[in-house]
Amino acid sequence: MSDTTIQDIKARIRLEELAQEAGVQLRHEANEFKGPCPFHADKDPSFTIYEADGAQRFKCFGCGASGDPFDFYMKWQGVPMAMAVKDLAARAGIELPERDQQPERRRQTPAGLPAPVSVADGDLERQVSALDRHPEVISFLQDQRRLSPDVIRRARLGYDAQQGRVVIPMLNASGQVERTRLYDWQHKHPGRKMIWGPGTEKPRLYPTWALQERDLLLTAGEMDTLAVWSLGIPAVTGTGGEKTWGKQYTQPLAGKKITICYDVDPEGQEGAQRVAAELVKVAAEVRVLTLPLAWTKKGDDKDLTDWVRAGGTVEQLRELIKAAPILPKPASTEESTDSTPVLDRLPTAPVDDTAVFPERWLVNEKGIFEATSRDGETKFRQIVATPVVITERTRNLDTEVETLRIAILRDGRWRSMSVERDTLADKGRIIRLSARGLLVTSNTSGRLVQFISDYETANLDSIPEKQVVSVSGWRQDPEGEGSLFVAGRHLLGMCDDLA
Repeated sequence: MSDTTIQDIKARIRLEELAQEAGVQLRHEANEFKGPCPFHADKDPSFTIYEADGAQRFKCFGCGASGDPFDFYMKWQGVPMAMAVKDLAARAGIELPERDQQPERRRQTPAGLPAPVSVADGDLERQVSALDRHPEVISFLQDQRRLSPDVIRRARLGYDAQQGRVVIPMLNASGQVERTRLYDWQHKHPGRKMIWGPGTEKPRLYPTWALQERDLLLTAGEMDTLAVWSLGIPAVTGTGGEKTWGKQYTQPLAGKKITICYDVDPEGQEGAQRVAAELVKVAAEVRVLTLPLAWTKKGDDKDLTDWVRAGGTVEQLRELIKAAPILPKPASTEESTDSTPVLDRLPTAPVDDTAVFPERWLVNEKGIFEATSRDGETKFRQIVATPVVITERTRNLDTEVETLRIAILRDGRWRSMSVERDTLADKGRIIRLSARGLLVTSNTSGRLVQFISDYETANLDSIPEKQVVSVSGWRQDPEGEGSLFVAGRHLLGMCDDLA
């Protein structure tokens, strides 16, 4: 693995996004993010994300955990370095050379974590046998998670006594183990309830046998899915979680009847609508079921298992599924939420013909609109009244500051401005651009940040990327082994003034 590849991955991964996915509630202070540490029971916010030497790092002043995005991911997910590189490269949209995708590289797991389990079938059988020797774990699975003995056997659940975790194997169509999920049944690791074991299998739909069914209940996790199977209703889940629904999950569900049943907290309901917007394009039928559970505070998720423990029966669940409204198919009109070429919507936009607007966003001369589904109807909420495109990415080699040049359509003409990435990624700071003609308010600034992130992700290969320097001087020639003299604020190897 080259240092250049590692640095490229670090540059594209935002630590604050990983931390938020791990359940950390962050607040932005100056140039830092602060919040409770996900790696220990942290009552006082002692976890900090900061910039150092042009890269993001984290530090917990309580437990001492620290490092870069790779260190965070390894400690959070309990995977070795090779797997962290592979997973984060995929997340960053960076294709690794074939030799770097092999999982057999010998890397150490983060300090304080035992080595993850092997994915060999023989090891799994030993873990299945180990579960039989731990009746307290079986009691938990049956009494608290509401799993039936038949489902426990069919899913080949095991137990890893070294880590104190339930082993959930990811089985392929032939019944072979390709990777494992490790469940913290005693809740000893805040923020790491479910982690990956090693292996080559990417996030996928679970369990594989569910894909033989036409009618499926889509849940937010493996344990909820197995609880529903224990009731006798076919169910499936995405192993990346509801926050990371990808296209690899959508296509296998084409032509099926899907009822989405996520947690009743706001994040769960938002995730359900987001997934529904994708599935309604390919599934024969899509419903969104909100369980009759009261949600009162953050951390009080109220999921399917909670509903079953509260006395919910299979007959009641079938009635709830039947009563859930069927979402309408998206009309093939201008209000499509698919990826759309920018020049089809805005013919005068200063971009090339490969640029696209990301899915679920409608952009035209009237502004930027986000698609939302409510009461079985897709609606478009206006975020800003000025359409935005990204025309260039620039990195200053002296300061390591990255800038995006954006263009906005105002009063019939395109206006260009250079904005530091940190500003475009912060819902508080991006409001300052209203003084420069970008009509954004505090009510919608967070959604504009998301649109810009989605736009850049959808156009990583088409947005020109350039390098600049602050002052004149000799620099390494990026096209060869020698050096060249570069005038300040000029492009490396070129003479185009940025001003």
